[in-house]
Amino acid sequence: MSAPAVVVRFRSAGLLLLLASAPAFPQGSTGRILGNINDQSGGAISGALVTVGDIDRGTSRSLTTDQAGAYNAPNLLPGNYKVRAEFKGFRTIERPNIRLEVGQELRVDLTLQPGEQTQVVTVSAEAPL
Repeated sequence: MSAPAVVVRFRSAGLLLLLASAPAFPQGSTGRILGNINDQSGGAISGALVTVGDIDRGTSRSLTTDQAGAYNAPNLLPGNYKVRAEFKGFRTIERPNIRLEVGQELRVDLTLQPGEQTQVVTVSAEAPL
């Protein structure tokens, strides 16, 4: 076998090995928190202010829900978070103690109750399914 043929076979084998191992590479180093904000009747609340707070780093990201009441906070570093939602005419609601891992996509849906914005409801556990 000639030297050029050996080089071609070696490169081909290396390329195959690289392509076969591609799924093993991590899918990034961040996660995402997303969800819907609804009223007590299940209706979407468009324009609600959602704050995703990074407890470990002391930072936060503010988002506004779309017409379907949905929000999306991508590219979050792994850590401990809280999600807070508020809208005029409703009590502010907050869900603390949300642990986000690398590559994780967490859904945090919140239901706002009528009342003053100065009243804060803290959700400490999920409702049983």
